[in-house]
Amino acid sequence: PPHIQLDWNEVPVIATSPVRGEMVLNGWWRFFPATHHLKSIPAEGTGWGYIQVPGSWTSKAWPKVHDTPWVTGISRHWPKNEQTAVVRQPIRAAWYNRTIQIPKDWQGREIVLDLERVSTDAIVHVNGKKAGEITWPGGEIAITDLLQPGVENQLEVLVLALPTSETVYSYQDADKVTVGTLTLNARGIIGNAVLKSRPKKNHIADVFLQPSTRKNTLTVQFQLAHPAPGQTLEVSANVNSKGSSVKTFKSQVTLPNEPDAAEFSVTWDWPDAHKWTPEDPFLYDLDLAVNGDDAIADIVALPLGFREFWIEGKEFYLNGNPIKLRPVLVADTFGIPDVIQRKIHTLKESGFNFGEIWPVDILQRGVPDDQATIAEEASRQGFLLAAIAPDMKSFLRDDPAMESPETLVKYEQACANAMRRLRNYPSIVMWGTTGNVFGNKQDQNPRVLGSLARDVYTPEQRARAESGDKLVEVAKKYDPTRPVFTHHGYNVGDVHTLNMYLNFIPLQERLEWLSHFHNHGEKPFLSVEFGAPHQFSFQRGRNGYQGAVSSEPLPAEFAAAELGARSYQLESETFRSDLVKMFKSEQKYSGWWSAKFPQESPANDMIAEYVEKTWRAWRMWGISGGMIPWDYGHGWAKTAEADATVELPYPPAGRRGHWLPKLKNYELNPLSAPAFELTHAGKALVANGQASLAWIAGYRKDDPATLNGFTDQRRNYQSGEVLNKQIALINDHTTPSPYIVQWVANV
Repeated sequence: PPHIQLDWNEVPVIATSPVRGEMVLNGWWRFFPATHHLKSIPAEGTGWGYIQVPGSWTSKAWPKVHDTPWVTGISRHWPKNEQTAVVRQPIRAAWYNRTIQIPKDWQGREIVLDLERVSTDAIVHVNGKKAGEITWPGGEIAITDLLQPGVENQLEVLVLALPTSETVYSYQDADKVTVGTLTLNARGIIGNAVLKSRPKKNHIADVFLQPSTRKNTLTVQFQLAHPAPGQTLEVSANVNSKGSSVKTFKSQVTLPNEPDAAEFSVTWDWPDAHKWTPEDPFLYDLDLAVNGDDAIADIVALPLGFREFWIEGKEFYLNGNPIKLRPVLVADTFGIPDVIQRKIHTLKESGFNFGEIWPVDILQRGVPDDQATIAEEASRQGFLLAAIAPDMKSFLRDDPAMESPETLVKYEQACANAMRRLRNYPSIVMWGTTGNVFGNKQDQNPRVLGSLARDVYTPEQRARAESGDKLVEVAKKYDPTRPVFTHHGYNVGDVHTLNMYLNFIPLQERLEWLSHFHNHGEKPFLSVEFGAPHQFSFQRGRNGYQGAVSSEPLPAEFAAAELGARSYQLESETFRSDLVKMFKSEQKYSGWWSAKFPQESPANDMIAEYVEKTWRAWRMWGISGGMIPWDYGHGWAKTAEADATVELPYPPAGRRGHWLPKLKNYELNPLSAPAFELTHAGKALVANGQASLAWIAGYRKDDPATLNGFTDQRRNYQSGEVLNKQIALINDHTTPSPYIVQWVANV
């Protein structure tokens, strides 16, 4: 078809090191739904069409596929009715095909195909001959012996989309579980497809860079594909900055005689390294060379951000300086590099310095995983992340007490597979996992926030938490340099995390909620979901979010507690009209999932008031992990231009990440103009979420336990009474900030 751009001969060959190279094979591939052609490659002229890689041939829950089912699968051989119907049939296999030409300077190397994520399994053929299989979730396969030099080679991949009968448990809280059957959210080659070359006899199989600012050292841990016991290796690292060599390290490593030894490491002193920080995301280029006898001579190139992140007590530290996190959820990027770049830029500008990638179960078959694209961009921009460690739910379900060693081995294998691809990105400072499994009914109690105790747990909950502790330790085995937390996991893991929806608890109580944490907290506290208040707080329903979303919205009634009679005057005619349209019967309404009323007055005015005062108070109390405002605190509203369709240019050959031919304006420009504008709540969130902040606070003399009463909200005084206030100053920068205070009292 005329709009299909086949750029197979334009893919750039990237020399990643003097002995390694890669070609990214993303883009249009030929495609054939294999309803009757599982044993042999379909012949020409029998129904080949085209599909995008990465992409999915099913529209089930794949981001944006409801607009363009195959982005799009097209063939003149398919009947017209089949072009739209076939994508909704449960196709369980399909052929992919394209040509590849091997560069001349790759001769003598091992050549592998890396399908970073495939749903769910792939059988790879080269020039009509089977090379092998790649199983879920993806991996590499050597194809060297089947390639022909100097000519175009046919690469054919039969992708099998094989769901299981596995039961899926979805947790809204520890005691609110929805049970369903696993379905494949995506089918096909759903990650990058990369052709790689490397030394043929032996090569470096894995590298883990571990810089330490406390020790002023760089530790390099590496694995060899075929280690020879007793062999002596020359290990060196050449560190470059902007094309110039700035540091060279060399060491000898003698491999132990144990045949099972797999990982080796060297440590070098480096007292004057340029530190990577959010304000200065400086990246080195490091070339690691390992040489021995004829069996090994390899060089691997890696970016290096020299930074160290750790926990002491209830505080986080970055490069020796305490750091307070100002967190946000990172989601809805579709794996598209341009969208990821824009979203991280907007989040940083809005004051956030840390993002949690929603801890979806990346072990669940068919689930996409675009963390590497996000982490790479965040490392360039200086934005901290919590990446996803493997979900624990299925392991806890199969072995609640963690009694079987096989369970821990399986989880260890899952961690190795998931974490190795990501642990060299400096932007990733923590791992998050396993949403909503370890909570309890007392977890919002201010006296337990940041506590190591588990007195509030039932015996069953305590046993589950102890099993979670064991799995956390397994994850840290593969990355001891980063804390691990469980999402809404109470104190299971290194950080106390919580979904926190205080609804309309009196504002003064809300402001003082963290006073106990300030004085007695034992570990960092991070509210991974925080109602600013949230939309559902303004709705009648109080039986979980599913009951709330279909109940009557009462924004004016709830906001009247703060705004008085003005609350009813601010209620818009549009909202009242929507209320009539959404009504079903009795107390039931059709779901308010895309409701606009939280972005409008009066609800938004009340949210703004709560955000301003809560963010100031909790930051002054010293919350270490901050609060993720759920649904962005209803701080951004769509503009009239938000739903306009924008056509995206076809990306250049060799680009990683996804591509879609069109997006809505609000998808391409998340939380930014021209698709969004700040609401009152958004302005309060941005103003009170910056690295530095100052305001006039309350004051009670000689009351250090409450920071001299800074949350005091008194506005009325008797004649002759002394008025006392204090200036509250917050500096989250890593360096001191000068300030000037000027104040005026008008009587």
